[in-house]
Amino acid sequence: MWSKLEKSGRRKAAAELLIQLLESEAKDKAEYLKSFTNKANKSSHVVTSEKFGTIHITTTESTDINSSLPFDDDNGSKSVFSDKDYICFIYQSKDKTTLFFFVKPEKLVGKKGIKKSELNSICSFSGLNKNGLFRISNKKPS
Repeated sequence: MWSKLEKSGRRKAAAELLIQLLESEAKDKAEYLKSFTNKANKSSHVVTSEKFGTIHITTTESTDINSSLPFDDDNGSKSVFSDKDYICFIYQSKDKTTLFFFVKPEKLVGKKGIKKSELNSICSFSGLNKNGLFRISNKKPS
């Protein structure tokens, strides 16, 4: 799915899966906003959620577990993440499982990216979609 999409198409597809995850597993109401502009005047793709607030979407087409997810911009990582409650890193594994990692923005300040292997240790909670079945981890959102 991911390898055939351009970046904005990948984000939209990821947002649709994220909404399904939140609505089916967290009994949440969520919607996709293609262009959300924050106080730092940075525009990004987000999902707004009644339970979890504004969620920034970051994706990659790479299925390599050792790859990194870059996210720095001209003003540093803090500005693109301002006014966001969570950053959701979404990617597919080699077996086509979609993984979701919800990270608080303050855990990413000053970084220019993060390795996929580091996400589980810093995320507040996570989820997955395998063959149309969604699950959210037992970790409590912080």
